[in-house]
Amino acid sequence: MKTYSTKSFKYSIVASILLISLIISINIFQNFNSDTSSITIGLIVIAIGYTSIMGLIYTLRGIKEPNTAKKIIGLLVNFSIALLFIYVIVGNIIDIYRFLNEL
Repeated sequence: MKTYSTKSFKYSIVASILLISLIISINIFQNFNSDTSSITIGLIVIAIGYTSIMGLIYTLRGIKEPNTAKKIIGLLVNFSIALLFIYVIVGNIIDIYRFLNEL
């Protein structure tokens, strides 16, 4: 039976791989100014946010499980990526608010 900590660890690995693919995609699409590159990068960011938040939820569900390396790594990676995702979302909301106030 899979524990919550194991699921959280797997989500943290997926989120890390997606984060690396985001960095590579940004470097590849840096010279392009097209809608498809923006949509691709946006979808990767949404996937990163989803996987890290799901991993964080599984981490919190397994808080009473014994401490293992997978549990600690899952907690740290998922929490930091979820915090980064929330920071990006809040930053975008602030930028939209500033833009709308300039109109």
